[in-house]
Amino acid sequence: RLAAILAGAGYPPAGGTRLFQWVPTPEAEALHDRLAFAGVWTRLFREPPGVRVGLPGGVVGEDRLRQALGRWGNR
Repeated sequence: RLAAILAGAGYPPAGGTRLFQWVPTPEAEALHDRLAFAGVWTRLFREPPGVRVGLPGGVVGEDRLRQALGRWGNR
């Protein structure tokens, strides 16, 4: 479901596990900052640029992630 949430917001993951998804994007730092501002913690990678998004905590966490991604619109 995490991969579907990210892809639906315009950030398709390029891999991951059941616990996290890797989203390569040239705007990794901005995405990381925006999600952190909304209370969604991620890990920023600068080379190659991307963000690792962890599995949200249940339905509430999934909703928070969807809202945070939707707040800034699709790429």
